[in-house]
Amino acid sequence: MDNLTSIRRSLQFLVLVALFGTCYFARDLILPIMLGFLLALTLSPLVRGFTAPGFPMRFRARCWYR
Repeated sequence: MDNLTSIRRSLQFLVLVALFGTCYFARDLILPIMLGFLLALTLSPLVRGFTAPGFPMRFRARCWYR
C-alpha cells in the first residue's frame, strides 16, 4: 500500500511539471488569447450600452469613429 501511494504522488508531480512546462512554452499563444478575453469582458458593458434601443445611431457612430 505504501508503494502505491509513492507511485501516485510521483505521477501527480510529473503531471504538474508537464502542465507547467506546457503553459510555459505555450505562453506566446495563451497570453494574447487571455488578454483579448479580458478586454472583451471589460468592454462588453460599453457595447451593450451603445446597442440600447434609446441610444441614437448617429451618436453610436460618432463615439466609435472619432
